[in-house]
Amino acid sequence: MLENSRMTQTDQEIAGSERFFRSLLGFSNRFSSNRGGGVKYFFNRRWGVRAEARWSPSHTTQGQTVYRDRFFGRAPTTVANKAEQGQANIGLIFPFK
Repeated sequence: MLENSRMTQTDQEIAGSERFFRSLLGFSNRFSSNRGGGVKYFFNRRWGVRAEARWSPSHTTQGQTVYRDRFFGRAPTTVANKAEQGQANIGLIFPFK
């Protein structure tokens, strides 16, 4: 976007660890990431609105499935189960002072 424009673009990509309840799933920490972006529109120097969207995939447990190969037939294999979350936010931008 232009530097003097009333609208600006925001991007984000975050990677880290997500904590789960061990009593429910049998493990506590897994790798996770967060990707998103949005826009901010300013009415004047101090007031504006913002809108953003995020996508947060994380690997949770492992499961079993049957892999079907055209030449070698069926074979059991381990796959990673995933939790995918989406989020959309809108808000006001205003000064505290």
